[in-house]
Amino acid sequence: ASAFDIAEMINDVTDTVGVSATAYTMAKLDTLSEAGTIGFTLSGLDSADISVSISDPDDLTDLRDAINLVTEDTGITAALGDDGEIYLTSTDGYNIVISDFTHDETGGTIKTYTYNNFVEDNGDTGDGLGTAITLTSGGTDSVAIRGYTTLVSETSFGVDFTTAASATAFVDIDAELTNLSISRPVTKTGSLEMTIN
Repeated sequence: ASAFDIAEMINDVTDTVGVSATAYTMAKLDTLSEAGTIGFTLSGLDSADISVSISDPDDLTDLRDAINLVTEDTGITAALGDDGEIYLTSTDGYNIVISDFTHDETGGTIKTYTYNNFVEDNGDTGDGLGTAITLTSGGTDSVAIRGYTTLVSETSFGVDFTTAASATAFVDIDAELTNLSISRPVTKTGSLEMTIN
């Protein structure tokens, strides 16, 4: 399930439980190993093929532009960071999937990360980056990045999770839900049951 799916499921019962949800997904791309033509399939809302020639591995402007050309298809936008990295965003919370990465130089690579700006926006420790996954042409060439769901209510509420795997924590429930942000205050005065597939 994507963060979009989870938020949609919660919002379908907002009138009953008094809880609403928003979702977003962010990813970071950086450290292209060398200049050359790269390609991959980018999937979110829908899929689109990306192919771009990059003359300077420290300048990913053309890659950003190529991704933004297909935003209408994928629902994913790209922006350059201060150090030339690219931040991908799905404001609806679709999974960001990069598949079949290729580089015309054998073994060419680019690094991908999950990114959670909720950490920085709330002054928490850390930079919001997940562990880097290196995509390699002819090797590990695909990654799926899940998003974040935020639950909001004007009153206190609780959450009970029902999953195929055991839910052992309130946050970070196995691989099914990357992160759950809860607006405060929260006390367990009731429950919202969710089945995450």
